[in-house]
Amino acid sequence: TRVQVLILGIVGVVLASGVAALLARRISAPISTLVEGTLAVARGDLSHTIPIYTHDEIAVLATNFNNMTRELLRHRTELEQTNLQLDQGVRELATLAKYNENIIESMTSGLLTLDSEGRVATFNSTAETITGFEVMLVRGQPYRRIFAGNPHILSILEAARQHSTPLTVPRLELRRSDGTSIPIA
Repeated sequence: TRVQVLILGIVGVVLASGVAALLARRISAPISTLVEGTLAVARGDLSHTIPIYTHDEIAVLATNFNNMTRELLRHRTELEQTNLQLDQGVRELATLAKYNENIIESMTSGLLTLDSEGRVATFNSTAETITGFEVMLVRGQPYRRIFAGNPHILSILEAARQHSTPLTVPRLELRRSDGTSIPIA
């Protein structure tokens, strides 16, 4: 009977080990699948889904993971679409800005615009010819500094700024940077 107890003990240990191994595989296999899924998502594969074979906590975790990656994929797709639209908008704005710049530069009248702080924002080449001031030295500078030597121009620009209206003057002379006066309107 000792032999029988020993055999039964060995059989019991082998069976217990086999059952433990099966349970371990049953638990570790879904966890391994979850780990593979997280690695796939970490590589950027948001279309990866984890298959669900059970109805336990691991299945709930896998379902939540699949929902999360589906939402991430949807948001990434929306962001990519928005980015494409923004890129298109930037290209269109650049084209319009170039078109606007070409129109301003082709004008036969001098054009001077000021920003909200009184700095010269637009100063076309005809304005450069009329005033004798170089575009690169004028653009971005306060108009008061540029036209300090011409109180008549300063008063007109002040009035236009106060009323936010375009400059319309029946007769206007401008004193160039070299001191000569020329009619401009």
